[in-house]
Amino acid sequence: MYDEYFQFLQIVFEDYLIHGGYPKAIDEYYKNNYISKEFYSDVAELLIKDSEKAGLDSENLKRVLAYLLESKRLAGPLDLHKPEVIGRDEEARPKGRFGLRNYLDYLRTTWTFFFAYPEEGKSGSCKPNYQGQPKNYILDPFIYHALYSYLNNIPDPFEYSKKMINDLSFKGHLVESVVAAHLLLAQQLFEHVPSVEYEKVLMHRPTRGETQEADFILCIMKGDTQYRFIIESKYRRIPSHVAPEEGKIVLTKDTLKARNGVTYIPIPLFLMLF
Repeated sequence: MYDEYFQFLQIVFEDYLIHGGYPKAIDEYYKNNYISKEFYSDVAELLIKDSEKAGLDSENLKRVLAYLLESKRLAGPLDLHKPEVIGRDEEARPKGRFGLRNYLDYLRTTWTFFFAYPEEGKSGSCKPNYQGQPKNYILDPFIYHALYSYLNNIPDPFEYSKKMINDLSFKGHLVESVVAAHLLLAQQLFEHVPSVEYEKVLMHRPTRGETQEADFILCIMKGDTQYRFIIESKYRRIPSHVAPEEGKIVLTKDTLKARNGVTYIPIPLFLMLF
């Protein structure tokens, strides 16, 4: 019974990497086994056009989006102290200083992207280090596909998105973003609070000397007690290079076991239970 249920969860999760959480995309996917190009472009255009109401340059937003959507930057660190020259000025000339943080704030407040800062110090402070390099997460798979196909003029976004998630490296980055989006809601799910400072809930830990990198440091309050979780996302059959660490959770494709103080949980199951 468990095997059948788990196989069902895996199928649902793989489908989610295509249609995300957008109701219309889900409806079209299961009714037609297809999502129309028009809906991809509608979602992308709405986000870009609304940026002008926020006082931003829509062309610069497109450039920022193209930068963030590169596979090598998805679920990767951003150096905001030495950003690349991706903006333009009023005369369409390249410009390095164009208010990048304003564009990132817009994407964060529209619940499109999240930028997880490293945890401060070395002793589990549960405080974000705003001077460090934040990791770049997109919060819904469908918005990734919609924005990427729109910016790159993909003729058939649906077929292209299916092709993209067959790339195991890209899929790993996208899955890590899905986990990030889920963990961001942890504080509200555990304590049902109306307001959350998300950057103080979800952080990461860069490699420091003998201290190993951690994809996620999750800090949530329950009553007067703070709980801290160390979580790794490794969406593959046999996770490798996992440093033993008491209480660490490693999210996998289908491995369920505990060893050396580390708990291995399949991601589809973790998303159902946590």
